[in-house]
Amino acid sequence: METKHCYYLGGEFLLEATQNGIAIETNCDIQLVVPHSLTGGADAAMTLWEGTIDAEDNLDWDRVGDATGQGGVFVEGGAYYAFLGQFGWSNIDRFYNDPRPKTLIKAQAPVGYNFTNSAIYLSYDGEDSGLASLDTYDGTLNLFSEHYGQIPIGLECHVIFATEDNGIWRYAVKAVTIVADDIITFDFSETALVTESEFINIINALP
Repeated sequence: METKHCYYLGGEFLLEATQNGIAIETNCDIQLVVPHSLTGGADAAMTLWEGTIDAEDNLDWDRVGDATGQGGVFVEGGAYYAFLGQFGWSNIDRFYNDPRPKTLIKAQAPVGYNFTNSAIYLSYDGEDSGLASLDTYDGTLNLFSEHYGQIPIGLECHVIFATEDNGIWRYAVKAVTIVADDIITFDFSETALVTESEFINIINALP
């Protein structure tokens, strides 16, 4: 397996099965069918990833197979087909290739918000399927980040803070050009309240 760096997201899934509250293990492959409209159309470079939760409760991804679909994903008709060997987290995506120097992106939520009650996402400008979660967290500094430091310097993007309470979303969106070792901060005064459908429309309207 190969460690995942930065990606275009095709779909992130958690598949679980229980009986009487006890997790069930499978002894056969599970077929996953994902519409390729999620990635703006068929992309033969998509591959399959398996996720595991580490000791700090972060979700780490390992690549399965290669871009030809061997052991991973293939495209047929209007969908991607993947065969999973186990329940748990899985993901269909591909590397985000960019020749520019890379940096580790960091973002800070408003006071009172952290990894347990909010999330921060990165949306790549000009890429419909380029939405990524900052899925590591430094509790001492209240900093969201990603694992590998593979965000291209000079990348134009939008950084999104989001938290939900009883169907109402508090959010903020910032247009950002990535610079080396920068920390993107959100203040509570920059946030606003919207419904889920309004929030989805806001995200879909990003460049």
